[in-house]
Amino acid sequence: RVQQGAYQLIAVEKLAQMHHRVGQRLLDLPAAEQEEKLFDIVRHLNLGRPQVTTDEEREQLVAWNLKAGRRAARSAAYPQARDFFEQGLAQLGDQAWSDRYELVHEFYCQLCNVTMLLADMKALGGYFEATVEHARSPLEQVPPYLSLIDAHMAAGDTRAAVAASLEILGRLGFDFSGPRLSPAQLRSEVEQARGERSIESLQALQENQDPVSRAALELMVKTLAPAYVGAPDLFPELAVRAVCLCLEHGHSPGSCYALATYGVLLAGLFIQPHEARQWGELAMHSLQRGDQTRYAPGATYVYHVHIRVWTDPLESVLESNPTTYRLALRSGDRSFAAFSILMRIQHGFFSGRALERLVSECRPYLDICAQLAPVVGVCARASFQMLLGLQGQGEVPQSLS
Repeated sequence: RVQQGAYQLIAVEKLAQMHHRVGQRLLDLPAAEQEEKLFDIVRHLNLGRPQVTTDEEREQLVAWNLKAGRRAARSAAYPQARDFFEQGLAQLGDQAWSDRYELVHEFYCQLCNVTMLLADMKALGGYFEATVEHARSPLEQVPPYLSLIDAHMAAGDTRAAVAASLEILGRLGFDFSGPRLSPAQLRSEVEQARGERSIESLQALQENQDPVSRAALELMVKTLAPAYVGAPDLFPELAVRAVCLCLEHGHSPGSCYALATYGVLLAGLFIQPHEARQWGELAMHSLQRGDQTRYAPGATYVYHVHIRVWTDPLESVLESNPTTYRLALRSGDRSFAAFSILMRIQHGFFSGRALERLVSECRPYLDICAQLAPVVGVCARASFQMLLGLQGQGEVPQSLS
């Protein structure tokens, strides 16, 4: 308190001078110590900003804020990341879009992402519109669109998420406005793209080097979940076109999820559970690639819950649930972590697990599920209430409230 009181007595202009001097002293530290004190360094530099008078110092301040913002975002410190990005952006001036395009584009894309993660839709809208307006090509519009799609999904607006994705996919040259393909046509599309190659041989697919098809695949994969709910007629075609991109161009981020989702179609739409299992195993093999990390929870969930369930005993599928749940949590994938909790309840019931044991196992996860994904949490609580009702424990056992 004494320190705080003394600090408040210092004149504003003196404070800026003090922070500027401290920041510059910290920049004299060895590189390893600078990394450890990164946030402290940038905080002092930002508080000393009125003392920055040269272009060299201004460039230095921009670079440090970008670096600190990226690290804060990776650490899920989203408010701090937003502050760093906004502080850095403020140093670039009004003409930055024309003079420093690449750097400004990077700041705006980062701000689209962190404002989405902070659920600040108003701020996201402003950053999104500016980024799309100034982008030099449809490909450079993809990052803000990915953030917008995630924001719509987090808000439960699956139709808006699908609409945003189709809009940018159209700009990239992938049109979904025509008549929907029949199941036979969908199957034929994949078989033509696969040619004479066996499913197992597809493990040797090379890296996709085409930036447009890489971006399109990521968009299609991200749209599969909202399309499943909000545009079910589009879902099979999205999955098939995503798989065809993999077969024609090779692996890129999201291909594991595309391959697993095609396995879902084979099992559920074409009633080919054993071939579906092969595609699912191909998806799991692709997880060995480092570029699939973000999509590993979804692909793993789909493989166990929607593919193995057709070929393996349900109790065996249930045993994989904790692994899928932990993987989703580690990756920050709230949706699939919540879905894993829901499936633990439902698969436990249908596998014949004793109700008392199942209730005891699942009760601690109900609140967690609601925090991770509120809509899924409602479904999990309803399923759990069914278990209580079957035991005669509910207030009104014959009714789901």
